[in-house]
Amino acid sequence: MIRTRYRALLIVITLLFLSGCAGGIEAIQSGIAGSIAYVRASVAESRGDKAYERHDYAAALDAFRTAAEYGGAHGKFMLATMYLAGEGVQRNPEQYLRWMKLSAESGYPAANYLMGMAHLSTNPEEAERAIQYFQAAASREHAGAMHML
Repeated sequence: MIRTRYRALLIVITLLFLSGCAGGIEAIQSGIAGSIAYVRASVAESRGDKAYERHDYAAALDAFRTAAEYGGAHGKFMLATMYLAGEGVQRNPEQYLRWMKLSAESGYPAANYLMGMAHLSTNPEEAERAIQYFQAAASREHAGAMHML
C-alpha cells in the first residue's frame, strides 16, 4: 500500500515536471522562431538597401515587403519612404502613414520621430501623442527627438 502511494506520488511529480517542461519547450520554440524571423528580416533589409542604392526600386520594394512580413522595422520604414516618394510604386500618402506607423510601433527611432512631427504639424492639439513618439525615439538616442523634447 505504501509502495502504491509512492508510485502515485512519483507519477504526479513526473507529470508536473513534464508539464512545466512543456511550457519551457514552448518558450524555447517561440524564442527560436523569433530569432529566425529577425534574421530573415535583417537579410531582406540588407538586400533591400543594396537594391535601393542601385535604384532598383522593384527589387528594393520586394525585399522591404519581405522584411516587413518578418517584423523588420527598417523594412517598414523604407516601404513608407518608397510610398511617399513613389519609388517603385504609385505615390500613396495613406500607405506612407500606414507603414510609418507600423515602423514606429516596432520601435524604429526615425519613424517615431517622423510620426511625432506629423502629429505636431497636422494637429497641434495632439501634442501629447507627439511627445510619446518623441520619447520613444529619444529613448533610442534620436537627436532630433531629443531636441524636440
